[in-house]
Formats: sequence, structure tokens, C-alpha cells
Amino acid sequence: PTSELSSAPPAPAMVKYVFFDVTVADKAIGRMIFELYMDSVPKTAENFRALCTGEKGMAKDSKTPLHYKGSMLHRVIRGFMAQGGDITNHDGTGGESIFGGMFPDENFRHRHVGPGVLSMANRGPGTNASQFFITFGSAKHLDGKHVVFGKLVEGMEVLDTIEATPCRQETPLHPVKIKDCGEMEKGWKPEIEQRQKSEVAEMGYLSHIAKLQKAANGGAKVKFKKRKKGKKRPASTRGDAQGAAAAGPTGSKEASAPPAQRQKTTEAAKGGKAGNADGAEKKDTRTPEEKVEGVITAMDHFKVLGFEPPIFGENGKPEWLFTEKEVKKRYRGLSRFVHPDKCSHPKAAEAFEKINSAFKILTDTAQLEAYLDQYAKKNKEKMLRASSAGGVSDKVRLKREQVEQERIQAFRDKINNSLAERLKKNKVQAARERLPTPPSSDTDPSEDSEEERRKKRLSAFKRRKHGKSLFF
Repeated sequence: PTSELSSAPPAPAMVKYVFFDVTVADKAIGRMIFELYMDSVPKTAENFRALCTGEKGMAKDSKTPLHYKGSMLHRVIRGFMAQGGDITNHDGTGGESIFGGMFPDENFRHRHVGPGVLSMANRGPGTNASQFFITFGSAKHLDGKHVVFGKLVEGMEVLDTIEATPCRQETPLHPVKIKDCGEMEKGWKPEIEQRQKSEVAEMGYLSHIAKLQKAANGGAKVKFKKRKKGKKRPASTRGDAQGAAAAGPTGSKEASAPPAQRQKTTEAAKGGKAGNADGAEKKDTRTPEEKVEGVITAMDHFKVLGFEPPIFGENGKPEWLFTEKEVKKRYRGLSRFVHPDKCSHPKAAEAFEKINSAFKILTDTAQLEAYLDQYAKKNKEKMLRASSAGGVSDKVRLKREQVEQERIQAFRDKINNSLAERLKKNKVQAARERLPTPPSSDTDPSEDSEEERRKKRLSAFKRRKHGKSLFF
């Protein structure tokens, strides 16, 4: 039994790494390293690995080397993918697997999510050979149609350079070639995985230090009670007095307060849905009939939707700080109950029309400014009293702070978006700078020559003559 165990072959590794050394116009741009999923798609991954090493020799059908070395990435579509692996014709019309010919789809367990996904190119179900493609971004429409068998773990800047290569009709103007390829040496790991291992080792060291400290403190173990679903977490599982003592000088006032006072504080902190100027709004528990009466008796458009009226701001002009989003939210919540088809009140139609008119005025900037001026002339004394009242001024102050914070956040988001766009442009520019300088010529390479234009005119004439397309 011992000799049998010793002579048994070792189990294959679940993950293997292969590399491509890529050149553009015979200029090296770097190395790409791929991780192969040997456990989930072993047949497809083994086909790619053997084609990288070239260990299978010559192909049975085409009599060409089963090796990616010297082959081309013949198709590049910016924002989509780069395709290669045609080891027989080098133009996307050929290819052969190590099994001879084509082999069926293994499974579609992995998805085309994000850049650097390594997947098999095919001509339909069960037509996998040696051609593959590498995605530049997510391609969810290919899920269930192409077999994903690996991903790019190092060399993303090389993939960016390939994407930035100038092309004409999806064909690179400068040849993108796999100069060399093979399998990484045994025991090699990507930098990210090595960094994660070092972090895990560091965490293990910190855990060891924590155990030593725990032993020095007498081995006290902290127990946590599992909270049942639907129940609130108590202030302390050891009692109010012990919880307040454990809070110490950094404990909150709510934890150190008596139970009755803490209950009031909790209820006050709940508030309700945001919508008032002070950020708290109690839930509207009125019936639809009561809501209709409230709309009918409202004297202005602000009261119709339940908002507080405007006051005079610091510049002496009428100020109303609610946003269009808040108006729409209040309008949806109110019109749903006051609609004549859902409410049996005889004045429901009148109230619904009043809500619609208030909504139109409060969401239109020009109409709102005119209505504010009109309201200020009629209710000047009332607004002055409201502006001088302490409670309302505090609400307005809080609302002003909220609006200012939203404005600052919107400005920050705008700056961040512009920075992200600038970084993306710099990334593309850097990728283009790594490309070789195109040969100088008087003609634009993207323009067709006279001979190519003549051929296109001839093919168009033939299609019109025969009444069908000659090309796919």
C-alpha cells in the first residue's frame, strides 16, 4: 500500500498561470499574465495552457504548430474586446484545438464581467478551437454563448495599449503579435495574492498579540447576546446602571440618562419622514376625507401641499428653501389619496385640481418666483412675524445648512467626475504614447486607396445586378 501511494501522480493544481509577451509593430509593450480556471472548466483551460506552452507539437489536420507563439491579435474593437488565437490562418478564419478540430462548450458557469475576462471565440454552439478573446469591459450579452475560462491578473496596462491601437474595420493598422508565451513557473502567485497573504499573516500576528493581552487580563471573555428578529437592541445587556458605568466619560448622554428620559429621547429622535424645514415630519395619519378638507381650506399653494410658507431671507427677499424633489414627493403622497376615483368626498375633484395647480406653480422656477413676490406683497406682516420668531428661524437656519451641504456635495461630485474623465483621458493618452510612431506618409492610412475604392464599387455593382449580397 505504501508503494502504491508513493507512485500515484500528484493531484493537478486548481489554478494555473500563463503569459503572453505582446508586441505592436515589433515593439514590446509588456507582458500579460492570465489565471486559468482548471477546476471549473478543465478541458477548455487545458487546451489554452497547452497552446501557450506548445507541448503538443503539430496539429493533426492543418499540420501547423499547436502554439500561440507568433500568432496575431487580428481583431480589436475599442470598448469591447481583442480577439486572437488563429494559429493556422492568422486572420480569424482558422484555428485548431489540441484535441483535433473543434470541441463542445464545457459550461457557462463564469460570466463576462469587467475587463480582462478570457473567453473562447466560436462560430456557434460547440465550435471551440483555439481562438479566444479578452474583454475591455463587461459583455453580459455573451453570457451563455461563450465559455469563460480565465482572467487577466497582471498587465492591464498592456491591454489598455492594445485597446488604443488604431484600427481600420476592426483590424489593427500595426500588427499586434504574441511574441512569446508559456506557463509561469511553479509556485508563482500574482502580486495581489502575495499582498493578501502578507496581510493575512499580519492579521494572524495581531490576533496572537490579542490572545496574549487577553491572557494577561485574566482570560475575560466578552459574550454577545444574539438579537432576535423584530426586537430592538437594548441600551445595555447588563442593566442601566452597569451600562452607564461601562460607558464612562465617552458614553453618550442617552445611555447615561434614566429609562423614562431615554425613552422620550428615542421617540424624539425617530421623528419621521424628512420633509419639514427642521428635517423631521410626523406621519400623516389623516383619512382621505380629512385630507380633502385640509386642501380645500388651504389659503395658499404652500399650505395645499402641506409646506410651511416662505419668510424673508437675509437679503430681504422672500425665501422658500424646499426643493423640487420634495415637492414631487409630497404631491405623489397626497394625490394618491385625494384622487376622485379613490376618494368618496364630494369635493375630491376640486381638491385634486387645486393640488395639480399648486404642483405646477411650485415646480416651475419662473412661476414660483412670481408667486413668491405676489405672496410677499399680500402677507408682508405675517412673514415679518414669522421671520422674527425663534422657532421658525431655527428651522430656516437648519434648512439653509442642509441646502448648502447639498450644493457643496453637488459641486464635489462635479469636480470628482471631471477628475475621473481627465484621468481616463490621461490613461488613454499614456497607452497611445506606448505605441510605436506610425510610418510617415502623405496619405491618411484610414482612407481607402483608389484600388480599394474601385473594388468596392465593383462589388456593389455585382450585388445590385444579382439582387443579393455576396458577402456576409
